[in-house]
Amino acid sequence: MPTNIPTNVPTIQSTNSPTCQKMSIEIDITTDNYPEETSWELTNKCTGVVVKSTSGYTEANKSYSYSECMEPAKYEFKINDSYGDGICCSYGNGNFAVRENGIPVVDGGGQFSQEESKTFGLCPNDTPAPQSQPTTSPTRSPTILATVATYDSDLGVPRCSTIEQSCSSGDLLVSRQFSDVETQKELNGSNTLDSCTDGASGTYKNDESIEQILVRATGGALQLQAGNVVEIEAVVWPYGNGGADYADFYHTDDAGATDPVWKIIGTVHAIGVAGENRILSVPHTLTVGSLQAVRVNFRYQGEQSPCSAGSYDDHDDLVFPVAPAPAELVDASPIVLAPIAPVKHVEIKCETLEEERCEDDASSTCRWQGGKSGMGHCVNKETGAFKA
Repeated sequence: MPTNIPTNVPTIQSTNSPTCQKMSIEIDITTDNYPEETSWELTNKCTGVVVKSTSGYTEANKSYSYSECMEPAKYEFKINDSYGDGICCSYGNGNFAVRENGIPVVDGGGQFSQEESKTFGLCPNDTPAPQSQPTTSPTRSPTILATVATYDSDLGVPRCSTIEQSCSSGDLLVSRQFSDVETQKELNGSNTLDSCTDGASGTYKNDESIEQILVRATGGALQLQAGNVVEIEAVVWPYGNGGADYADFYHTDDAGATDPVWKIIGTVHAIGVAGENRILSVPHTLTVGSLQAVRVNFRYQGEQSPCSAGSYDDHDDLVFPVAPAPAELVDASPIVLAPIAPVKHVEIKCETLEEERCEDDASSTCRWQGGKSGMGHCVNKETGAFKA
């Protein structure tokens, strides 16, 4: 929990000064039930200087107003929630708004995940946007129609048989290998090339599941080919808002091996809006190999792994053929992508967890207290803290 105090002492009422002859900027912030998670900053985009920032709020559900007289410029207002669930509406009704010379330019409402930003104003040399826009519709890029895989009983996973521009698992991965509802189990689960199996706990559309995997060519390439950059996408269903869910992306260039060697591509945090699918993606340069595969390891907490052992984790593979590199690229250096930044795991709010999830082995900081069958609540193991 942050220990610093707000960098500017806020006032409850707006103090917009009628004497400001420059650019008046007013900012209103209302905290939610977890004020310590909220911070914001105002940056002059013409100079790159952060001109105002505040963090370390300590009072829940309280309104703060700020009024500044600034040099006319282009400004970016950015608000951050360190847990990643915004400031509205599951844990309080926080919100924020920004006005330029009394005119609203930002009315965020408070529903966002990790961060929300808005730019307004102009730099001295900027040209104002025209009042009317051309009516000619822009040229649309052609849509890539994904080739849909079929189930390969020998490999035990979805497989595309011909070299195409893309490969999709279609509906073959929907749900999870184990589910409390028999009719909702994943077809042919666990859909992995090796002995990796899904966690044995969970209910479909409540707990973690991988719904689809897609590999598609990028940069105008016409086929999945060694040396080319592809985009790997996973459609996933998270637990809650996905604040404790992570997708590890792996690749192997020998999908026909008895025990494929999985190489990590990167990890993506699944934080977002609760109760809906989301698409997570990473870029990757295909290596040499006629039959390749990608794996998505979708886990609740835990550590980066090609086969995590969490009770709610889901793991799926997709196999696809890859064309050899063109002759002019055989001796050339492969395209090297910038490494994907490591994902920082967020602290779990024990009080938001259900009984079964609270006592799961993957949760090292929480325990159930005060009774069973919905009569108790989840608390922090060390502090015993519980926030209603």
